Amino acid sequence: MNIKKEMLEKIKKETLLLIQTSKNDFVISEWGKNGVNSEIIMKEYPKFIRAVRRLWFYLNLPFKEFWYSPKWKKDIKKYKNFIVHASSITTKVPKYIKKKNPNARVILWYWNPVDKRTHPNKINAKYCEKWTFDINDAKEYSMKYNTQYFFKSIIINTPKIIINDIFFVGADKGRGPYINKLYEALKGKNMKLDFNLVMQNKKKNKNKYNKEIISDYLPYSIVLQKIAESKSILDIVQNGQSGPTLRTFESLFFRKKLITNNKNLEKFDFYNENNILIIDAEKNSDYINDIKSFLKKPYQEIDENIINKYDFNNWLIRFFKEDR
Repeated sequence: MNIKKEMLEKIKKETLLLIQTSKNDFVISEWGKNGVNSEIIMKEYPKFIRAVRRLWFYLNLPFKEFWYSPKWKKDIKKYKNFIVHASSITTKVPKYIKKKNPNARVILWYWNPVDKRTHPNKINAKYCEKWTFDINDAKEYSMKYNTQYFFKSIIINTPKIIINDIFFVGADKGRGPYINKLYEALKGKNMKLDFNLVMQNKKKNKNKYNKEIISDYLPYSIVLQKIAESKSILDIVQNGQSGPTLRTFESLFFRKKLITNNKNLEKFDFYNENNILIIDAEKNSDYINDIKSFLKKPYQEIDENIINKYDFNNWLIRFFKEDR
C-alpha cells in the first residue's frame, strides 16, 4: 500500500533532504517546485580550490567532510530521511550522516550505472540503503530497484513548425565514435539534424569527430527548447546500461519520438514501436531506411497513468511504501 498523498507532503516539507552534487543541475529547481528540501553537497570555492578538492577525493584522503557544505551539515539532525545521489564524491556521505544522526534513514540513489568509483561493494550497507534505476545493476549488486524519474512540472510548448528531425545532446562517455558514425551516415539523407556532442576540451577533439557535432555545454533551458523544435530525440546509452535515461523520459513526457540503441526499453510499459525505434548501427546496415520510415509514422499517445508512474512524486512515494 502506498503512503497517502498528505503524508508524502509532510515528509517532503518536514523530514526529507535530497543531496545533489551540482548547483547547475536543473533538478534542483524542479525539486523546489515540487516542495522538496535540497542542498548541494559541497561548499562554494574558487576554481583553484576546487582543483585541490578534486585531487583530495581522487587520492581518497581522509576528512572529506571538511569540504561538505555547512548549509546541510548544521541541519543534519533536523531530517529523518536523506536521499543522496551517488557519485564519486558522495560515497562517504552516508557514513557521515549516520555518524551525526544515527536514527536517520539514508538512501544512496544510483541514477547512473555502477562504475569503479561508485561500486556498491565499497559502501557499507549499515550506513545506507542502496537503490538503483538500472534493473541489471539491481540484480548484480543486490540493490533495491526504483525507476528513473522525470518532472511533470516541466512544460514545453512545441512550435507549429518543427525545425529538426533528430536532436542529440550528450557527453562523450565512450559514445563519441558511435554518435559520429550516425551523424556521418545520416547527413545528406534529407533529414535535419541537430547533434551536440559536448566536449570539455574542444581543441583536443577537433580532429577526432566531425566539427559540426562538437558542442559546448548546453544549459537545460536550451536543451528543452531544442527538444520542442525537434520531431525525435536520439539516445545512445553507455555500454552495459539497461535502464531508461533522461532522454527516454523527455521523449515520453514531451510526446517526442525516440531513436535509441537501448534494447531493454522493449520491456517497459511505455514502449510503443510507433514512438520508440531501437537501432543497431553495427549490425543492421539498413538502419537509415528504418529511421526514415519511423519518422513518418504518427506518434501514438501513451496512457496517462503510465506517464504518471515516472513522475518525480510517484518515484518518491515508492521509497516510502509501507511494505518496502
